[in-house]
Amino acid sequence: MRGKKNEGGVPLGAVGNQPREPGRKPPDLEPVSELLGKMKFRRKLFGGADEADVWRKLEALERTYENVLDRQAAYYQALIDERETEAAHYRGLAETRKAEELHPQKSAETREALAEEGGDDDG
Repeated sequence: MRGKKNEGGVPLGAVGNQPREPGRKPPDLEPVSELLGKMKFRRKLFGGADEADVWRKLEALERTYENVLDRQAAYYQALIDERETEAAHYRGLAETRKAEELHPQKSAETREALAEEGGDDDG
């Protein structure tokens, strides 16, 4: 399955298999891969790597990962908030339609009252 993508160009198995919206993409792991690509350790005189240097590099790598993960969490939370707002809007529309179906006379009266209020504001 590796390398296969759906119609939206998103790798299969990605979260929700939904194509991303144009112009919006989550933060990726490029900073981590760049850091790993440039990472070199000091050598000891007799074999192995300098332990203090290894720990410093691992701490830098951990900070980079945390930064990327924080940005990804913020991105996905913004998407969730956006979807919840949209869902609330559509729930409100559905409730309004249901109320109009149950009480068509009240709905017509309400629309007339709103139209009159709107007419007074314009004049």
